[in-house]
Amino acid sequence: MAFEIEKCEGWGRIGRAFGKEGFITPNIVNPCFFDDSSHSQFFSLPTSVKCQINEIQPGSRSSFLKTEEDRNFSFTPSCFTYPSLQMQGKSLEDITCFDDLFPIDISKISIQGISFHLLPWDLPTIHLDRYEKYLKKINEIDEPKLNDQMKFVLNIPLIPEKLKIKLPRIKSTKIAAVCLGDISSLLTHPSLLIKYLIQIRSWISPNKMLYAPAIPSSYIPILVYLGVDLLDLFFPEMNKTNPAKQSTPILEQETTNRSFIDVLQLTRKALASSKLRDLTRIYANSYPPLKALLRISDSQLPLEEGTPLYSHTLNCTDETDFNRPEVKRFRERIKARYHPSTLITGFIFLPCSAKKPYSQSRSHNLFRKVIRQSLKGKRHSIEEIILTSPLGVVPRNLEYSFPAAHYDIPVTGEWSQIERNHLTLDLIGFLTKIKPSIPLVGYVKGAEREILEAICRQKNRPILILNQNTKSLTSKDALNEFSILLKEAFLNISITPKIATQLTFLRTIADFQFGKGCGSFLIPNNVRIKGRKELGLRVQLNGEHLLTFRPETGYLTLSLSAGRLLLNHTRNVVTFDGQKIKGSTIFAKAIIKADSEIRPNDEVLIINENGDLLAVGVSRLSGELLVKMKYGKGISIRQKVR
Repeated sequence: MAFEIEKCEGWGRIGRAFGKEGFITPNIVNPCFFDDSSHSQFFSLPTSVKCQINEIQPGSRSSFLKTEEDRNFSFTPSCFTYPSLQMQGKSLEDITCFDDLFPIDISKISIQGISFHLLPWDLPTIHLDRYEKYLKKINEIDEPKLNDQMKFVLNIPLIPEKLKIKLPRIKSTKIAAVCLGDISSLLTHPSLLIKYLIQIRSWISPNKMLYAPAIPSSYIPILVYLGVDLLDLFFPEMNKTNPAKQSTPILEQETTNRSFIDVLQLTRKALASSKLRDLTRIYANSYPPLKALLRISDSQLPLEEGTPLYSHTLNCTDETDFNRPEVKRFRERIKARYHPSTLITGFIFLPCSAKKPYSQSRSHNLFRKVIRQSLKGKRHSIEEIILTSPLGVVPRNLEYSFPAAHYDIPVTGEWSQIERNHLTLDLIGFLTKIKPSIPLVGYVKGAEREILEAICRQKNRPILILNQNTKSLTSKDALNEFSILLKEAFLNISITPKIATQLTFLRTIADFQFGKGCGSFLIPNNVRIKGRKELGLRVQLNGEHLLTFRPETGYLTLSLSAGRLLLNHTRNVVTFDGQKIKGSTIFAKAIIKADSEIRPNDEVLIINENGDLLAVGVSRLSGELLVKMKYGKGISIRQKVR
């Protein structure tokens, strides 16, 4: 059963599994068990299953459906769960071939038409010191002669650090997924749960699916966000059979199969529209362990790697949104990739606005009118810097670049300590890039003014700043004072031609998108620029189309001509295993190398092993996944060498 990733967000992924019956993940598997009448409890962890030698009892659920609503659900069994070796009375030494893992003739299993088979292993507390040997045994034994579509699920426990087990890579192609057998016991221990996921992802291929058994529905969004592909209905069944013994979140007290599936469908829809992070936050706000899990994930996991370069509006409503991947990426790229043009000889610090991009708001139209009237031709030598939460420092030339033009935040007039700390750090880093001789003007009030003034005082940087008693920045008196500040601060700066403003705008975006210094190579002085920022810009070089600025994303799309100019100066490069590209898609199996900084939706250059440019296109996955994935679409081609 091949598994390929179609879309990512964080560690979450929409995938497609191809087997006897193909399906889209995230999805539900419906395990069936060996029936053992001596066990009264029906469901528990998948490795603690009921067993009766010599007979299979698949999919008998009718006796456990308690309500009329539940009777509407009838799932065909899709995963067969086997008892542990201990329950079979076997030891690891008894395994000499693949068939020894099973209590019955393996040929009987294939008749059931079930694609997934959960390999037997004891609960995580048993024989952990021998788990490395168990995995090696799985890799060494011969695979059974079954239908090629039949695949197996391997249960992976959380291994304590003190055991120092080094898990071998799974070589067996029959392993289609791994079962996170410990996960239900770790739901209220977020630090251990994150450690568990890191452990699993560090050694399995991304072409392996992750199966999380027996989880409550409120955990579906965040676990899918953290990479889980397969779920089951154990938890609602456990609530029915013995609800008094279940220690559950308040959201799960009335859990039914219908409500569980509704949450899964909502999660799939959110992932498809790149809104899974928003859904995760909504559920996290309802239960403290979920909130803790989200916070720890943001601080310890590289979720930004799988987050698309651009998507939809970000609704930043609480402190967890200050650390969401899109926000962290923007702030880090400002630090690493933004450097003021040598043509800029002055800076003006302004507040943000509710309307985005800022330049289209009423307040910024007033600010810019005062700047034009006060500085006239000198205004092209000035860069405007917007101070905002949660993005920190936003240069005017990057106000269209996602997420600067795509976020919304509740405005209360009060800044939290987290917001103040972030803006302070970003401003300190920003000011280190500006020569001490360059004049600064601050037209801000409230928290922004306090922070800006304090940092300039600390760094001994002169700045002309608005009177702190000003109540409204759009009042006539405040705008008049702004005009006076501008004329005084920028009295001696030189006039820059207008054409340089458009070049600086495009080059700043190119640096931000492709890496420091790329703008000057990609956009020469002799280009011809057509259009307006708010409607899009088309750039030509020597009569040929070079690139396009798309205001809806704030980024550049490249032509082959642009790729040739950029080839030796950016890291957005993918090496293709071939000399000529056929079709409009490059599949992951044909990709030899891809830079780790490539993100979903990134513009990429495709070269062969000799370094010759073959095409330009858009990556569907991160650079890491482009290399590690063995199946699936990797890059959508825009233009290629004929």
